[in-house]
Amino acid sequence: MPEHQGKGIAQKVFAKIEQIHHDAKLWELDTIIQEEGLCYLYEKLGYKKTGETKKINDKITVVFYEKSHSI
Repeated sequence: MPEHQGKGIAQKVFAKIEQIHHDAKLWELDTIIQEEGLCYLYEKLGYKKTGETKKINDKITVVFYEKSHSI
């Protein structure tokens, strides 16, 4: 919801999830490349594009991210 965006909520959620699962060595996620705000958020959180994409149709392309975690 727009009124809740930009308040750092997603960053706090990701931090908590990564804290709970601190033993994970690799985090993977994907999103729609056309959702520029989500791509920005994930990259801000340290996720890197893998280079893999999957075109669903003319308007939707899925982009894949990963973030490695040293234990």
